[in-house]
Parts: sequence; C-alpha cells; structure tokens
Amino acid sequence: MSRKCSRVIAEKQEGEKLGKDPYYLMDQKAALIPAGSYGMLCAFSDIMNFISWKHAAPTFTNFELDPEKFNRYTFYRSILENTAMVTKGHLELVKEATGNMPESIVFAGGASKSPIWCQILSDVLGLPVRVPVVKEATGLGAAILAGYGVGIYEDISAAANKLVKWDKTYNPSMENHVLYENLYKTWRKVYASQLELCNQKLTNNMWIAPGL
Repeated sequence: MSRKCSRVIAEKQEGEKLGKDPYYLMDQKAALIPAGSYGMLCAFSDIMNFISWKHAAPTFTNFELDPEKFNRYTFYRSILENTAMVTKGHLELVKEATGNMPESIVFAGGASKSPIWCQILSDVLGLPVRVPVVKEATGLGAAILAGYGVGIYEDISAAANKLVKWDKTYNPSMENHVLYENLYKTWRKVYASQLELCNQKLTNNMWIAPGL
C-alpha cells in the first residue's frame, strides 16, 4: 500500500513539475489501455430507475493478477467506461420516452477537459461528442438567460448562437463502438447481479434514492 501511495505522490509531483494536472498524466496512460479495459467491468453508478433507483456496492470484475494489463490506469479507464455506459442507458430511456435519439451529444463541465473521457463517450454512444470552449455550462447558461432577460438578445437561441463556441468534436471509432455494444450488454447483466446481492443483504448499496 505504501508503495502505491508513493507512486500516486510521485505522479502528482511529476504533474506539478510539468505544469500538468495529475489527471492529465492519468489520461495519457489510460489512453494506452485498449477499449474495453481488457474485459474488466466497473459497477459503480447505475442507470436511473424511476421506480426504485439504487446503486450497487462498488465493484470491479474480470481483472487478473497481471500488473502489465491490470494496473491503476486500467481501473481508471474502466471507471470512465462505466460513466459512458450509464450515459448510454439514459439515452435509451430518452428514446423510449420520446422515440427520438440525438444526432450528437454536448459534453460540458470539468470532465469534458479529459480527451480520453470524451472519446470513450463518443465510442460507447456511437455519436459525435461536441465540447464547448466554455466548459462551465451552468454559468454560461445563466449568462445567456440573463442576457435575454435584460433585452440584450431578442431570444434565447440568438444568445446561445452568439455566446456558445465549440472547442472540439470527437467522432466515434465504429470498431470500438461494436466492442462497447457487446460490453454494454454484459455490463447490464453484471450490474443486475450486483444489485441482487444488495437485495439479499450480502453487500451494501453505495447509494439509495431518498424515500426507498
């Protein structure tokens, strides 16, 4: 454990020396891990369930005692892939409710600063992912509404067209998308099994929606 802590500290120090965020270095290493993280699955957060939303006990599965393949960068990538799987599940809920799927996705917030996260999201969804220049979308959205409210812009669309600028668009690798389509089906089954363990009181839920 002390050795691993030393590595994390060394990575942080290296980041400071290079003037880079430690997560930037993690991204660089995780980008070298193949899509699908050698088959390892991360079961953290789940897709929204409007009737009974619960998260299973945090779990990593399908990893081996092979430090060349399964190191902290593999685990890190697996976490990013889990979040993309959840996003895919939410888009499927939107399609179920509306009958429509978007042609592209807007990814904002601090996480959108990670190129590998953006690419994983695009690959999992099979859709282009657009990242705005201003990553803090909540603040920009408030400014857009304020500009419309005080009459600077005649409508919200005009304000958005004026103020929202695009930094980059990530296009999906269809080869990776096919891989993730199969992995997603497996992930859904594994997550359902993890939830059942919680229901049987063999493991503890990471989170349960209030009132359940």
